[in-house]
Amino acid sequence: MVKKIGKHIAALAMVLWSVTGLYGQDFSINASSSKTTVSLEEVFRITFSVDESGVDIAPPNFDHFIVVGGPYSSQSYQNINGRSSMRISLSYDLVARELGTFTIGPAKGKKGRREVESNVLTVEVKERARRSQGGGATSPPFEAHNLALLLIWDVPYYIFPVLALICNIIVVSGNSINYIRAGNLDLKILIPYLIGSIPFAFIGGSISLDKEVFEIILFLVLSIAGFLLLINSNSYKETELKIRQIPKYISIIIGSILGLLSGIVGIGGGIFLSPILFLLKAGYPRQIATTASLFILINSISGVFGQFTKQNVLDNIIDYWPLFILVLIGGQIGNFLNLKFLSNKLLAIITSGLVIFVAIRIGLKIFS
Repeated sequence: MVKKIGKHIAALAMVLWSVTGLYGQDFSINASSSKTTVSLEEVFRITFSVDESGVDIAPPNFDHFIVVGGPYSSQSYQNINGRSSMRISLSYDLVARELGTFTIGPAKGKKGRREVESNVLTVEVKERARRSQGGGATSPPFEAHNLALLLIWDVPYYIFPVLALICNIIVVSGNSINYIRAGNLDLKILIPYLIGSIPFAFIGGSISLDKEVFEIILFLVLSIAGFLLLINSNSYKETELKIRQIPKYISIIIGSILGLLSGIVGIGGGIFLSPILFLLKAGYPRQIATTASLFILINSISGVFGQFTKQNVLDNIIDYWPLFILVLIGGQIGNFLNLKFLSNKLLAIITSGLVIFVAIRIGLKIFS
C-alpha cells in the first residue's frame, strides 16, 4: 500500500514537473528606451529584458525607424542573499525616419507554451536645432581655407605643408572633442579610413617635391576641393539618408589616397572624405562630420611627423608662431559666427569662393 502511494506521488511529481517545464514559470519582458525624445538622425537604443533563461524574444516592427545596429544580446547574473538570478537583454540601435510621435509595439516572448508581451514605448521625434553647441552642427570641413590663406601670404612652398597641417590640428581639435562628447563618433566608419591614411600621410609628409610639381598638385587639389565645397553645400543641411555598409577594403584604399595627399600638400583630407561619405551613404550627417573632423586631425598629426623627417623643417616653423595664435583666435571667431549668424551652407559657399580664387591664381602662375 505504501509502495503504491509512493508511486502515485512520484507520478504526480513528474506530471507537475512536466507541466512546469511545458508552460514555464511566470516571466515578463520589459521594454526600455535610452531616450524618449530624439531628433532626426539621432541614434538611440531600445532594449528588451527578461529575467528568465530559455525565452525566445521576437522584436516588434520598427515601422517609423531604421535599425542601424543590432540585435545585441547580453546576459547578466547577480546573487542576492544566496538567491541567483539572470537577466537576458536584446537591444537595437534605431534612427527615426520622420518627425512625429510614434509608438513602438510590444516585443513577444515565448517559452514552451507560455507567451507574454512587453510594454509599449512612445518616442517623440523633433526637429533638431538648426545650429547647436557641442558638435551638433554638421559643419563642412574647412581645412582648405588654411591652404588658401597661407598661399595668399606667400608662404614658401617648402614650409607650406607643415604649416597647413599644424593649422589643421589647431582648428579641428576643439571641434573633434565636441563631436565626441555629443556622442556622434562611430568608430566602425572612421577606423578603416585611418588604417589606410595614417601610414600614407606620414609617407606623403616625408616626400620632398620640386616647386613646380608641388604647385601643380596644389592647384589640382584646391580646384577639386573648391568645386566639391560648392556643389555639396546642400549636403550639410539635415537630410535623411539610407545608410549602406561600405566594404572595408574600399575604405582603406580611399583613406590611403587621401592620406598621401594630406601629407604632401598639407590638406587634412576631410574636405574630400566628407562628400565621398555622403555619396556612398556611409553615415548620417553628424557621423560624417565627426568622421571628417577626426580624419583631418589624425592625418594632420601623422603628416606633421612625416614633415619633421625633412631637414630644417622644425627650425623654420618656429618663426611662424604668431600665425598659429592667429589661427587659434580666427578659428574661435569662425565657430562663433557659424553658431550665431552664418549658416553652414553660406560658409561652404564663401570658403569655396576663396579656395577657387586661390586655385585660379596658382593656375595663372603655372600656365602663364
